[in-house]
Amino acid sequence: MALSPLSTSNAGKFHDFVPHIPAAGKVLTDPLDNVSRCMKFDTDNMPSTPPGIKPFRKSTQHEAGKVLVHYGKARDVGPPDMRFGHINNYSDTAKGLMGSKEPSPFVEHLRNLKESTKPLYRSEPLGKSANKFGIVLPEQCKDPNFKFGTSTNMGTHTAKDLIYPLHDPYDDPDQATHERYVKTHGRYEAAEQKKMGYNWLAHGIDPMSFRFGQTEKNREVNGVAQALKPDDKKCTSTAVVKKEVEDFKDVTHDGLGQCKNYGYGERKLDKNFIFGRPGKEDDWGALACMQGEYTLEQQAPDPDVGKATRVGYRNFGTQRAFGVPTVRNDIHKPKLKRVTDFQNYGDEAKAEGLMYPCKYAGQLVHEEDFAAGVSRETMNELQTEAGLGLGPEEFDRVYDRATQISPNGTVCVETFRRAMADLDL
Repeated sequence: MALSPLSTSNAGKFHDFVPHIPAAGKVLTDPLDNVSRCMKFDTDNMPSTPPGIKPFRKSTQHEAGKVLVHYGKARDVGPPDMRFGHINNYSDTAKGLMGSKEPSPFVEHLRNLKESTKPLYRSEPLGKSANKFGIVLPEQCKDPNFKFGTSTNMGTHTAKDLIYPLHDPYDDPDQATHERYVKTHGRYEAAEQKKMGYNWLAHGIDPMSFRFGQTEKNREVNGVAQALKPDDKKCTSTAVVKKEVEDFKDVTHDGLGQCKNYGYGERKLDKNFIFGRPGKEDDWGALACMQGEYTLEQQAPDPDVGKATRVGYRNFGTQRAFGVPTVRNDIHKPKLKRVTDFQNYGDEAKAEGLMYPCKYAGQLVHEEDFAAGVSRETMNELQTEAGLGLGPEEFDRVYDRATQISPNGTVCVETFRRAMADLDL
């Protein structure tokens, strides 16, 4: 069977079953003409942009100071070096005005004579203290080290010690009582240092004078004075450059937040001007997407909201409560409650009692203790320990009155207090 006259790279790899029909396509005879050569471009032999088109490419960077002829002047009549406008013949240039020379001593003397005729120059001379009233001070006052007033001797007490005395002889001398008030009420004395109980002496630290932190190594002094009066020698002088260089930077460099300058000139457009045609506004905006456009029927709640639609899971009994209550009032409290028993049997304090406990809770006395019934002998001992000072007859009157006002005839601390209030004791 004859082989197809294709490229030598595919010769002998397949058979042509229809040799009488010519192969489609073009037969390549050059072995170097392949896909690898097409994908690898030879940048050195690439044709360059024609000189007549190169100036109009956006990627072209023009040379500074070079005159560019616009393509619209191709058929203009006139010399190629023709310039529009007229030349300004100024006697003073910007460079000459900015780089003026120092005046001579004679010119400086004439200027001082002119300034001396002004009243402000005599009353407030430049670089000197103002003397509007013509006061003449004695010679000793002209000394730079002269100071008004008399010097005082430094005392042993400072203003802080007088305003906030640390060791007051009239204060409570009992240090233990003061420390107890500091712990319970946070009652610190004026300017008293808060002590955490650290052993400063073990580390060689005096808490009255020691300062924590790190000091600055290269501290720069007179920072405010240097900022208000900078050194003029360190400031760079104004550099006068050519206008062509600035125009070149304006065209080639991109400004932040500004359109690129392509050299089209000033168009005198407003800064809010926008090119192009505005698009068609859509009535359906972000507000409509977030809020929607629903009718009252669509906004109404669904008919099955809050209802059980599944068969067999409906609550027909409205009075019945399911689940286990948190407070178990339905069962008896055990005599000895275990540590692992977290069940509330109705004898624990409510949230209000936890947030606002009794003021005697710190002494393990609760509100239930004031309502607990006590005997006559116990109540007599309580009033004696409390320092009420009731005699036997007065105590009997108060106790009988407390028995009358008590609903069940049991006397407690609260009913005893009410009985004393009724009898004005």
